[in-house]
Amino acid sequence: MKGFRGTLLLTLLFFILGLTVYFFEIKGVSEKQKQEEESKKVFIFKRENIETLSVQFKGYPKIQFERFGENKWNIKEPLEDEADIIKLNNIVSALFDLEKQRTLEEDDFKPQVFKLDDPEVEVWFKIAQDNHINHLKIGRKAASGASLYIQVEGEEKAYLVSTYLQSQLNKTAEEYRNKVVVSFLREDLKTLNIKKEGEDIKLLKESDWKINEPLKTEASQDSVNEFLGNLELLRAERFVQKKELKVNKKLFEVSLNDETKLIFSMEGPRFFIERAGRNKLDEVMELDKNKRNELYKDLFYFREKKIFNFDPILVTDFKIMEKGKEIFHLNKKEHEWFLNDQKLKKDRVLNFLNALSDVEVEKFIDSIKNLKDYGLLDPEKEIILKDHEGKEFLKILIGKNSRSFPHKAAGNSGNPESAATLVYVKKQDKDSIYLVSKDFLNNLPKDIKEWLEVESPPRQ
Repeated sequence: MKGFRGTLLLTLLFFILGLTVYFFEIKGVSEKQKQEEESKKVFIFKRENIETLSVQFKGYPKIQFERFGENKWNIKEPLEDEADIIKLNNIVSALFDLEKQRTLEEDDFKPQVFKLDDPEVEVWFKIAQDNHINHLKIGRKAASGASLYIQVEGEEKAYLVSTYLQSQLNKTAEEYRNKVVVSFLREDLKTLNIKKEGEDIKLLKESDWKINEPLKTEASQDSVNEFLGNLELLRAERFVQKKELKVNKKLFEVSLNDETKLIFSMEGPRFFIERAGRNKLDEVMELDKNKRNELYKDLFYFREKKIFNFDPILVTDFKIMEKGKEIFHLNKKEHEWFLNDQKLKKDRVLNFLNALSDVEVEKFIDSIKNLKDYGLLDPEKEIILKDHEGKEFLKILIGKNSRSFPHKAAGNSGNPESAATLVYVKKQDKDSIYLVSKDFLNNLPKDIKEWLEVESPPRQ
């Protein structure tokens, strides 16, 4: 029992000693370091607590800013608009990090010599829950050129500080304007509308994006995300008064969540955008004219063009029909493909299934009067795929050829000789007809014997 008490007493003594070392040594040193660091600073505040900020260069109007929430600054004077948050945060950080390299007081304090009686730049800022307005005067540079003189209003002394703060302030009101056209969080988007002459496209997002108008169909997730990415990257090159434009032809509108409305227009080759409600200056933002092609999109662009889009590994049974007659019927057993009991070259089968899965539509045909016109009433070929449960999940009807130009027409000179050979296809369970390249059929054998696994002859 005595041994236990001794151990307990010793443990308690070590605990008390540890607390003593922490409070008087570690914490004491930490507090001392903090005080030393703060003594070097011109201002002590929390970055997020600045509410208002003003900057004035001698001979120019005062530029006034006001913070809205954590991530937004607005310009209030000499114009009203959104401010560039990065530039404003850089100023706030420069004020927060402003350190005294040297203090000049009493006989060394010479306001006229330092040009602090008639400063080149002045800064005012207010901290939340503090009625005091901090006023900073910025004078001339020191002889070295690496430092400059500043004075805090109400103090009879000056400080030498880094020139970094002045470099962040050295901008006009126009340069402080937010050049980002639109900001949004993709995960918050539920609707995307694109409206232009003769076409009104509406997309809805549930788990994935879907096209809701002018028809209900699958949307290409890659295309929607590319379009949204192009919107996010838009930057204004300059701001232009509407009255300066002779002809401003509206091209299309984009709405996000039925709230943010973007209006795109042209004047000759020049490309403009107006974001409804952004400012009261009756202006448009001029964009890089090359951005037009990234944003002027039609319904075809947004539609899912990989119409078959299945995992070839999951296919366990497929057959090819020609004019209603079965040409061949293949089955997969334990990762190998067979025709009846004859083993097939697995890579050849997978090459065809991969090519089929990757087929992309060149043109959608949604208004169909007669399947016969496309060779689909009595199709040339049928491809039927089943899964591991023996359930048919895809039946493709293949109609007649079409020497037609694809919608995308990439690199197509307009010469009929350069047009790809296309074929009409249809999924059994869908109403639309698709015009696709015939290339995927090249992976089918002319004779199924080409796919047979040839056994090596026995060695003599």
